[in-house]
Amino acid sequence: MPTHPDGESAIRDRAEALGVDFDALVANLRLSPAERIAELVRMNRFHHDIQSRTLSPELRAALQAQEIERARARLREAG
Repeated sequence: MPTHPDGESAIRDRAEALGVDFDALVANLRLSPAERIAELVRMNRFHHDIQSRTLSPELRAALQAQEIERARARLREAG
């Protein structure tokens, strides 16, 4: 990767040190908004499939309830 005058190489190095997959980030930014949403939907379906195969229905329900409560809290904070 060529070094940019504003220190792009240093930025990339810091991001990678924090665990950011810079190449994946760049590849995602090359997608259109519609393609990004389609990828998000695909990943959400994959996540649901994995959870449905590995977690008990009770645990899945508890995790879903926690997520709903977190979303409600965010809405209350924003409102």
